[in-house]
Amino acid sequence: METMTSLEGSPSADRREPTLGRMSDLLATDSHVDAPVEFPTADAPGPDAPNGETPVAHSAPPAFPPPDPSAEAAARRRTTGLLTLLALAGLAVGVIMTILWLGTKGDVDEAATERDLAVAERDAAVESLDAVQTDLAGTSDTLATTEDELQETLDALRAAEGRIDEAPSATDAEIARLEAQLSELEAAATSAASENLRLKEELDALAVDPAPATPAEFDAAATPGFARWVGELLSSSSGSSRLGQEASTCFGTEIIGLIGVDAIGAGQNNASSGADRQIVIDAMITAAGTCGIDQSLIF
Repeated sequence: METMTSLEGSPSADRREPTLGRMSDLLATDSHVDAPVEFPTADAPGPDAPNGETPVAHSAPPAFPPPDPSAEAAARRRTTGLLTLLALAGLAVGVIMTILWLGTKGDVDEAATERDLAVAERDAAVESLDAVQTDLAGTSDTLATTEDELQETLDALRAAEGRIDEAPSATDAEIARLEAQLSELEAAATSAASENLRLKEELDALAVDPAPATPAEFDAAATPGFARWVGELLSSSSGSSRLGQEASTCFGTEIIGLIGVDAIGAGQNNASSGADRQIVIDAMITAAGTCGIDQSLIF
């Protein structure tokens, strides 16, 4: 009991006692529920500031102004105009590229036509030469037969001349006629033998197959636009070309000079074989080294 009395009289007991009493009062009256909650307004004065300073009233921020319809319309017009300009620029670029492509395609078609004409002329020359060889062979055979016939006639005349010399009844006129005929036949046989020898020499000279005519080559230097187009085409296999105009022109010219237009087309065909594609790749590597181009820019 003495211990409890000492606790009641201690300062800590005094502090707890009022606190418990206030909590009982609040629970009994429910004032914490019914009392209205008041918030300070912008016009209401705030509590006194310390040190005698004037309190500052805080007002709510102004509302965000509504958008201006004219500004929105102007922005839409600017966006529409920009899109229109971009579309027109893309159309112009497409037209220019189409014109360049048609021009270079015309150059390629013209070069292919010249090549085809050269090949046709070569084939016609070979056929004509074959016909000449056939005619010469036939003429040579005919002359050989004629030479044999003349030789047989000459032998017969010589035999007849021997018989005439032995025949005492032959007149001088008959002997002279036979000798004249013999001389003519000997001259004809000699001429035929000479002509036959000449024709054989010509036939032997023509017997060697002529070297095929070289097809017309595409002159890349005469059409730098096409050479640049080839360079850009082959250097853009992994996307758009990263070469400048001068580098693209050098690259395309070197590749055309190495393997020709036909080999490039065969290597770029979707149905091309691995060997055809490898020919183009090897030419690209060689051309890159010649033009001083880093291979990472073309592969």
